[in-house]
Amino acid sequence: MLEIIQTVDETILLWIQETVRQGWLNPLVEFYTTLGNGGLLWIVLSLALLCWRPTRRVGAVSLLALAIGFLCTNVAVKPLIQRPRPYTVVEGLVPLLTSGDPNSFPSGHTCAAFAAGLAWAGTCSARWARIAAVVSAVCMGLSRLYVGVHYPSDVLAGALIGSLAALAALTLTGCSGITLLEGAGNATEGTIGDTLSNMFFDFTVNSAAVADEYDGYTPADGSKLVVCSMTLENDFGEDLPMYD
Repeated sequence: MLEIIQTVDETILLWIQETVRQGWLNPLVEFYTTLGNGGLLWIVLSLALLCWRPTRRVGAVSLLALAIGFLCTNVAVKPLIQRPRPYTVVEGLVPLLTSGDPNSFPSGHTCAAFAAGLAWAGTCSARWARIAAVVSAVCMGLSRLYVGVHYPSDVLAGALIGSLAALAALTLTGCSGITLLEGAGNATEGTIGDTLSNMFFDFTVNSAAVADEYDGYTPADGSKLVVCSMTLENDFGEDLPMYD
């Protein structure tokens, strides 16, 4: 089984080298993948998010996910497996970059990208931010294959560990109960008494009930009218005008 995986890994890397690599694209991929050295890109972005109150929770969860992923990947699994880098084994493979870490499995860059990216995807309220977080993580994993420093199985393992690290961080911080509603845009789901956040407010739903009519309003056919009592707290840092 391991021999089959090794053969498939080598075949994919050589195919990428011969078919996918382009002279104009090489420096762009090299630059992007270098940003992930030591998790630097994700750490800097997480710290920046931590400094602004509306995104503080996002930054805190991603930093925790990065720490969990680092301990699992770099401290535990890599020294245990000690898989050599592909450019030291695969005949004909010419890496665009090399690494000071001789251990290839799993990909630490990919683990960090998925840990932070999925932590952001699980806590950001903006749809575009969630999509960008996941896309950036996938691109980081692909970049490791492109430059020839990891096998595909290294990247897949890194993505799995990073995803589990993000899930663990979301669970430990109590954010895993907030999920996206199907087809509801940027809405989030919670229970009565939960305090949720967006860019401007912390808001707590004190009570909610379905009603046939409220203050002259009735629901359209096929719809329901939900009457809520909510407490809002301005967390934007400056006064915001409110209108009826």
